[in-house]
Amino acid sequence: MISYRDNPNDVYDSRKFSTDDRKTLNENLSKSFSNQVNKQTSEIKSLEEKLTRNEASNSEKKKHQEMRTLKEVVKARKPETVANHVSMISDDLSRIVKSTGSDVSDKYEENILPTEFALHQNYPNPFNPVTKISFDLPQDSKVNLVVYDLLGREVTRLVNNEFKVAGNYTYDFNAASLSSGVYFYKLVVSSSNPINAGNYSETKRMVLLK
Repeated sequence: MISYRDNPNDVYDSRKFSTDDRKTLNENLSKSFSNQVNKQTSEIKSLEEKLTRNEASNSEKKKHQEMRTLKEVVKARKPETVANHVSMISDDLSRIVKSTGSDVSDKYEENILPTEFALHQNYPNPFNPVTKISFDLPQDSKVNLVVYDLLGREVTRLVNNEFKVAGNYTYDFNAASLSSGVYFYKLVVSSSNPINAGNYSETKRMVLLK
């Protein structure tokens, strides 16, 4: 429950906002905050129960992911004054919609979780001798990312059966010691969450030109 402290040095127009008015505003904000938190907590719990029973639709899965993301972005805090509360809300909205155009908002955008598994095309491609390989994980998983030559022989393991939390990942592949030609990189993911049991794998081609 939020509890604002009334700053005795705060200057305000008593003809417009009396002490009782400020008390009422405090109570209404506190009640609204509490109701919203309870509503979201109940909704997330309901979605998680559906996921556990494998009864959630694709839209419900997406909504659960979005709510989880927002929960990470907008941390629950307890403002001490009305002005502090308004400032926090403005700051959180700026982070979510990236309206500030600052490095801080870029950081928060990067932390938003992906909604599906994906292996992206390396960049640049063709490359010489370094390229970047990126992939997305919508849930915590064990990951293998392996590079093969044209004959299917393993060249290197960029990720070797490592546990990764949900998020976006990028790895550099340096082929300075390799000959020009076609290479393949394969992502294999196994879920660490029994609710979302299952595997994902994808392979893409890249070209090394020296």
